[in-house]
Amino acid sequence: MRLNRNSWSSLCFTLLRAGLLLTALPVLAVTHRGTNRIQTVAVRAVQYLPSLSGYGRVAAAVPIWLRAGVAARVVQVRVILGEKISPGQVLLTLGGPLLTPQLAEARTATQAAEKKLRFARYAAAAARQLSPTFIAQVTLNRRQDEVLQRVTKLAAARARLDRLRGITTVRAQISGQVSAVAISAGADLQAGARLVRIVPNQDLLLRAEFFPLGWTPTTGVPGRFQPLQGGHSIPVRVTAVAAGFDANGARELWLAPVQGQGSHGLISGESGRVVLRAPSRAAVQVPVEALVLDRAHWWVMVEEHGKLQARSVHLAADGATTGVIVQGLKPGEQVVVRDSYRLFHRDFSQHYMSTD
Repeated sequence: MRLNRNSWSSLCFTLLRAGLLLTALPVLAVTHRGTNRIQTVAVRAVQYLPSLSGYGRVAAAVPIWLRAGVAARVVQVRVILGEKISPGQVLLTLGGPLLTPQLAEARTATQAAEKKLRFARYAAAAARQLSPTFIAQVTLNRRQDEVLQRVTKLAAARARLDRLRGITTVRAQISGQVSAVAISAGADLQAGARLVRIVPNQDLLLRAEFFPLGWTPTTGVPGRFQPLQGGHSIPVRVTAVAAGFDANGARELWLAPVQGQGSHGLISGESGRVVLRAPSRAAVQVPVEALVLDRAHWWVMVEEHGKLQARSVHLAADGATTGVIVQGLKPGEQVVVRDSYRLFHRDFSQHYMSTD
């Protein structure tokens, strides 16, 4: 059968329309619900660095008590009364039926995370070799996202292991002299119990107050001191943590300049802002348009199997402006980013009756 020019043009136009329609069908299935357009994005994994901000003031150095971060048992005491110590020196080790299993579990979790990351990288590399001939781009993207998720989870596992190692191996953060030893090997301790008292060699230390939000600083946590009078910020490190809270609910910390920076950067009586950084942890991030605040709680609208569901989430300290979520969502889930507030309150609007 021979087609004339008009028939050929008509056939091409028909095939083109059919092709465009078939191409658009998957998009329409995801982005439309009835007559309303629902726009979603995938939740992505990120590494979140918690921070605390507080007020600090430089004061004369006083004898400092090191305290137990958690309930534990003294395994070994490695200093004696009157001994001169230096930064990084091991003072004692802790363990016991509560702490030792946590450390073993953290080691196992870190090893498992490393193994899963190696497998994810192998799968992603294999997908790249087969793309685009045998592997669809969406599959390749999924493999690459899995690598990012595994990297984040490994970082969180290593951070937890490092934190527990820091608790079990108590090290000096400043140079000084041991003026008291309050424990002995085999003793069971409560969290906050006194361990060793140190008289610092340096004349000045930074005393600061913080209101813990989600985590409590421990000795060795790094930070920076920014004097109110201006000038360069000074890198500092937590040297001691108070046993309890002040009357206003704040936790008192003592900090010293990082080794190698010297104490010449501290000026007696100077005050300013102190920012502490915690180890990174696994988190997820969404556009801030996806967040809904209702009665002092944060929510997102999650699309699961073609249906919308309100999900309660816990934000990071700055999550309202960054979209970082520390609990409630998993990487890869689909959240609504358009009209999320209206969709969250749609049940209320449907049951609202006018008084007219």
